[in-house]
Amino acid sequence: TLSLDLYPLTTKNLSKSLLLTAPRTSADNQDVNATTITGLLTVLVSQVHDLPVPKKEAASCVKVYYGDQELGTTSVVTDCPGYDALNPIYACPFHLPISSAQGAAGDKTSVKLQLLNNENVLGDITIAQGDIVKAGGTIRETRMIGSGKASVSFSVSLSSASAELTKDVAGDATSATDFAESTSTPQVRVSIVKGFGFVVKRKGRLRKKDIPDVYCLVKFGSSPSTWRTSTCKDTVSPVWDNEYRDYPLASPNQIISVDVWDANSRTKDDYYGNARTSVGKVLLNGGAMDVEIMDADNKKTGLFITVGCHRI
Repeated sequence: TLSLDLYPLTTKNLSKSLLLTAPRTSADNQDVNATTITGLLTVLVSQVHDLPVPKKEAASCVKVYYGDQELGTTSVVTDCPGYDALNPIYACPFHLPISSAQGAAGDKTSVKLQLLNNENVLGDITIAQGDIVKAGGTIRETRMIGSGKASVSFSVSLSSASAELTKDVAGDATSATDFAESTSTPQVRVSIVKGFGFVVKRKGRLRKKDIPDVYCLVKFGSSPSTWRTSTCKDTVSPVWDNEYRDYPLASPNQIISVDVWDANSRTKDDYYGNARTSVGKVLLNGGAMDVEIMDADNKKTGLFITVGCHRI
């Protein structure tokens, strides 16, 4: 039998409704306030870069600790098709409710990320809880780990449920409202990089050659908005520079849909088709993927659009 209660993050004090342990009666002499939830710690292990092992021996993961407590371990990434074992992407979040006693510990408590390969420890880094609060509630960095060239990309966020945690840890009057506003949902930057496979066409015997003027209309997930890239004129190999948008990343299954067009000055634009993929597929492919355009009848065209994704 499982029981689940959902409580949204709030700036109000939840001490009357949330307890880390069962509620105590008035006969108990222990301090109930020490066990009340005052915040939520979120650790996201995104990726490790330049794993210092031979590719065939790669089987890496990251363990996450809060103080002496192990929060969990990411999935193990090995050398197999579709995965870059030396630059493994984990994209694995960990969550921990923080009690008032844990919050009051301040710099005495820290988050530790430990990098392992085949159960061998390659290195670790620590992030002090006090530093997270002083940074505004979120630290999002890439840091060197171990003695080699390896680095780990991560984010650590501390969302407060009351003003108690931020005041005790930071040692100032930081309000819970300011603290909550400083934290944010993980985001992904979606970019259109280039296209290839396009060809020059001649429309009619007496008309000059029609060199493609390619542009894209991009839609992300369930977002109602669509954005348009610039038009790459007179080229069969369009390249776009800094054509991107940032979106909240709710799931790696969110779809990136790209409608590809050939602009015309005197007639209606010609529709090449649609290129469609998911955020997770692009991230697992190293942050960029060549996606084939399917025509209006959902048939392959031999034309491709390169889509880029990376977490920010």
